[in-house]
Amino acid sequence: MWNARYGEFLEAARSEAARRGEKAPSDLESAAHLAANMGRMPVHVVACVDTAGRSMDGNQASLWGSVLPAAWSYMLAVRSLGLASAWTTVLLDAEQEVAELLELPESVRIGAVLPTAHPLGEGFRPARRDNWAAHIHDERW
Repeated sequence: MWNARYGEFLEAARSEAARRGEKAPSDLESAAHLAANMGRMPVHVVACVDTAGRSMDGNQASLWGSVLPAAWSYMLAVRSLGLASAWTTVLLDAEQEVAELLELPESVRIGAVLPTAHPLGEGFRPARRDNWAAHIHDERW
């Protein structure tokens, strides 16, 4: 299911890069590898929130305010143990299908899927980062 959903996005991104005469970014190829191997991952943590008794209208920050930091903390914890994890949201386009597959109650919403496994290759290295100053706004957007 994940590979099928991500495959559409991947092909569109590769086509756009080719149209511009560029090579697809390495993070895109890394995600393609994840897509091709998602079914081989030994663990998938599905970070959820129970919305029972809560309105889905209005302020979403308070609804997701504990789930998202918990998922991030999980990722930091597994990395400290030498494991790799990735924050994925592609399956949120198929949230209802995933919820049925996992037999989640109707009030439970998925925030992220965190595949976890032993890393391939020679371990971790710093990721390429954009210039943070390009993303900072002072007083207005």
